[in-house]
Amino acid sequence: MAGPEQGFSAQEFFRNYRSEILHWNASMNLISRRDPPTICDGLLEQCQAAFGLFWAWLAAEGLVADGEEPLYVDLGSGAGLPGVVWSQMLREHGTGPRAVLVEPREKRAWFLERVAKLKNAPPFDVVRGRWGEVRHDGPSVLPVRTAIMSLKALFMNDLQVLEGLAAYVSGSTDLAGGFHDFVIVRFYPPDQKLDAPLLDDLGPSLSEFSGAGLLRSLELRSRCILGPTKGLLPASLVLTHYATP
Repeated sequence: MAGPEQGFSAQEFFRNYRSEILHWNASMNLISRRDPPTICDGLLEQCQAAFGLFWAWLAAEGLVADGEEPLYVDLGSGAGLPGVVWSQMLREHGTGPRAVLVEPREKRAWFLERVAKLKNAPPFDVVRGRWGEVRHDGPSVLPVRTAIMSLKALFMNDLQVLEGLAAYVSGSTDLAGGFHDFVIVRFYPPDQKLDAPLLDDLGPSLSEFSGAGLLRSLELRSRCILGPTKGLLPASLVLTHYATP
């Protein structure tokens, strides 16, 4: 598995990223205004700990092979938690994703674009708009096998998430023709009751995917709950894996 480029320093980037969050928080309300340093540290720790659970699950599922560049999309990115953190950690693990952070609010989208220019920042695109309405308008890219979509403090069921992906790649025939695996990762706080009714609400009937182009004939391969993580702000993950036959 290829490692990050020479001179790469994740620790330096995370220090600078933390400073940016704290500097702009007062004017943009990126995180809580009550004890921002402690909350910021807790959120960064939460995202990193959750990534550890997620990465182990990816390996167990046989997803994201050596040298593969998955499409990684973080929905409602806000301050970039987990989108910025996970883009960097995927990079650290030798899997350089094609990362896209989707944020509808103008000020927060501006903040994410600023973060993208920090030294040693992971490469990611910032798309301002609502998921389901935004489109890929960059240059054509090679097909990718795996699409990963993360959500934190944002409710969409699986059909909404996947239909948004289909809409996003609709203008790129190369992207639309390459997917095989679709992974949805949801963050939940420790006090969220992850019961059967909640999980049932997340996923549509598979018949709803039929005739939907990119989503045609999807199969639900697995859904599981991981966590909660340890630390100041623990979280659980709900992971759902769809795949084409």
